[in-house]
Amino acid sequence: MLTPVAIDDPLLRREDTFVSAAARVVMADAKSAPIHCLDLPENHPDGARTCLTQGEWQAVFDRIAQQESADLRDRQIARSQWNATPYR
Repeated sequence: MLTPVAIDDPLLRREDTFVSAAARVVMADAKSAPIHCLDLPENHPDGARTCLTQGEWQAVFDRIAQQESADLRDRQIARSQWNATPYR
């Protein structure tokens, strides 16, 4: 689950938190753009959490949805080719 955090939240300055370059700009400029963090699984090599701007998270979700759509399309194409192959 994504958790919104304030730009002055100490969580963003912890060593085990990845903060994107865009989120760092937001923090440096003291902008009010939302920053959201996602807790990573325990012992994840990238740390305990990842924090990105709202726009970056949206891009991630859009990319995932696009990939899922492409995977479904590829499976449907493979299935139709398999069904069109005459029995040997």
